Amino acid sequence: MFVPLFSDLRLRIFRKLTNNLLSPFNSTKDAFTLVHIELGFLYDVLYTKATIMQSTVGVILRSICLLSTFAALAAFSIIVSKSGYPREDIYITYVLLGRAVSV
Repeated sequence: MFVPLFSDLRLRIFRKLTNNLLSPFNSTKDAFTLVHIELGFLYDVLYTKATIMQSTVGVILRSICLLSTFAALAAFSIIVSKSGYPREDIYITYVLLGRAVSV
C-alpha cells in the first residue's frame, strides 16, 4: 500500500505491514492503524524538510550555512573593532550570531 501511494518511496517495514495488517483476518482497528501510519509518513514527506535534510544536498547546504555564519561572526569581530557602534548593539549582535552558530 505504501509504494503505489507514495510514488515509489520504499520503507523497510513495507512488506511486514502489508503482510500483517492487510490480511483478511485483521480487525478494522488494524486497518485504521495502517492508514494512520501512511498518513504520518505522507505528512513527513510533504510538509517537513526531513527528506531534504537527510540527503547529500541537505548536508552540503547545512555546511554552507554554518560556514557562512562563522564567516559573518569573524567579519563582524574584525569590523567592530574599527568602528564606533554603541556597546549594546555590539553585544546584541554577538548574541544573535552566537545563537545562529549554536543552532
